[in-house]
Amino acid sequence: MGQPLRQDVHIDKPMSQILVAYLQEDMDYVADKVFPVITVSKKSDAYFIFDKGDFFRDEAAQRRPGSESAGSGYEVDTDTYTCKRYGFHKDINGSIIDESDDPLKPREDATRFVGEKLKIKREVVFLNNFFGVNIWANDRVGITPASATAGTSVGFWNDESSTPIKDIKEGILTMKENTGKKPNVLVLGARVFNALTEHADILARIQYTQKAVITEDILAGLFGIEKLVVANSIKNSGNKGGADSFGFMAGKSALLAYAEPNPGLYAVSAGYIFANKNFKGASALGSRIYTIETPLLGLGSYRLEGEMEFDMKVVATDLGYFFSEVIE
Repeated sequence: MGQPLRQDVHIDKPMSQILVAYLQEDMDYVADKVFPVITVSKKSDAYFIFDKGDFFRDEAAQRRPGSESAGSGYEVDTDTYTCKRYGFHKDINGSIIDESDDPLKPREDATRFVGEKLKIKREVVFLNNFFGVNIWANDRVGITPASATAGTSVGFWNDESSTPIKDIKEGILTMKENTGKKPNVLVLGARVFNALTEHADILARIQYTQKAVITEDILAGLFGIEKLVVANSIKNSGNKGGADSFGFMAGKSALLAYAEPNPGLYAVSAGYIFANKNFKGASALGSRIYTIETPLLGLGSYRLEGEMEFDMKVVATDLGYFFSEVIE
C-alpha cells in the first residue's frame, strides 16, 4: 500500500466514528521495564567493573594489640558504552493535511506510526542484547523432560511432567550462591507465561489460596520473585509487498536476572541501558519526535522524524540465567 491519496483521506461522515489502528499497548513491551536506565552526559564513555571475588573472601582476622589489622583491596576493570542513534520518518503531504476530515488526523496518526516503529526497534535491540543464548553465565535449554540433564537443560514447561517451579528456584539459588545477589526480575515470553498458567503443578499450589485467574503477581509470588514481566510485543517479519509473518518477539524463552533498583557507582546489575541526556529534546529513554518542513513535497508538507539514542549493555553475565525454548 502506497502513500494515501486525496480521495483516500476524505472519508464519508457516516464512517467518521470508525478508525481502526493496529497499535500495541505500552505494557506489551519490556525494554523499559527490566533493567535500569542510566542517563549519561556523553555519547560514549567508560564505566567501572569491580572484581566480584575480591568482595567475598574471608580475609578479616583477629588483631593483636599493637599490630596492624589485616588488609586487602579490590581490582577494578572498565568497560565502555556507546549510545547508538536510531531513526524513522513519515512524510505528510500538505494537501493530505488540508483535505483530511476527523478522525484521520494525519499529524497524530503519523506520530503514532513513527512512535510504534521506534518502540519496536527498541524492543528488538533489547531482545538481541539480553534475551538469547551465549549471553549469560547460565543457559538452560528446553527438552523432553525425561531427557533433561541438570546443569544444561530443563523439561519443556508445557509438559505436565516438567518442574518449572523447581527449575526457576534452582536458578535463583545458583545466582545467589555465585554472586550474593538474589534475582529480582523474571521475563517471560507470552507463550511461556500462558503455558505456566496452565501447568498442573502451579494450579495445584494456588488452588486454595488464590483466585482462578493466574496473574503476573501471583506467579511472581509463587516463584519468590519481586517482579515478573511478560513480553507480549509482536513483530511482522514479512517484507513489505510480500506475505505478512507475525510472531511474538520474545519467542518461547525466559530470563531470570538481577536488576539493580538503585543504580550507582558501586551498584551491580545484570544490565544497564545508557540514554544520552544531551540528545536535544529527548525523553528519559533517549527518544524524540520532531517535524521538518519539506516544501519539495508540496506547500505545507513536512516530515515527522523520530529518533532514539541509547546503548544496552550486559554488565554482569553471572547475574542472568536464561531458559531457551522452554516450551514445545
